[in-house]
Amino acid sequence: MFQLPLSDVTSDKWLRRSERARRELSRKNFKSQFFRMAGSGEFNVDSFRDEHESNSEWRMRREFLSTNHEALPLDRLICLSRCFISIEVYGCSYPPEVMEQVHQLSENVDPAIMQEQKERMKQKNYL
Repeated sequence: MFQLPLSDVTSDKWLRRSERARRELSRKNFKSQFFRMAGSGEFNVDSFRDEHESNSEWRMRREFLSTNHEALPLDRLICLSRCFISIEVYGCSYPPEVMEQVHQLSENVDPAIMQEQKERMKQKNYL
């Protein structure tokens, strides 16, 4: 009986997994592009809410997305909007280029929404 070397079996298994991941990513991209626009061709920001987001996080991220949706490609905008929440809510930091880009994009976000989140953080004794 002929046996494949272990490296061939491993690479075949990896190839099947990566192919499956590529197909799944392709489906997600299709869904993302499909839900991105409403029927009239307008930007539908509500389709980007993550199921784990709190209402206050979503208000901040929604404002960030709706303010900047014409400035960047959709994938980059979604990524930066999540970075924005991580920075503002959880105090995370990123490489200087990302921090600068998020800071520039967040200048147009309504300050009242930002203040509301800071008040919530003070009430919970996070700040």
